[in-house]
Amino acid sequence: MSTCINILPSYREVVKLVSNGPFEPTGEETAYIAILARKPNKKNVDALLSLRSEADDFSVIGKDAYILRRDREESVFSNNFIEKILDVPGTTRNLTTVKKLTERYK
Repeated sequence: MSTCINILPSYREVVKLVSNGPFEPTGEETAYIAILARKPNKKNVDALLSLRSEADDFSVIGKDAYILRRDREESVFSNNFIEKILDVPGTTRNLTTVKKLTERYK
């Protein structure tokens, strides 16, 4: 039996997530946001931040994780990667897609 966890934020929360994001991708970079079910503990956040590299950057604000992938070939990032390192279920979306959705439903 599987468990379903509801982590769907409100429209206002999504707008806040987009506007508070620490990364603005340029060129070939891609930014993502992981909307988590709960705030991860400090030990797991520190583990994620220790993996920052030339290819990837990470930031955790409250119960949301932001990812900047600079180099697709060298990146360690995947959707399951964030959930596994932080030990929190969540959903990861491309920041550009989330921004487009907020614009569409203004």
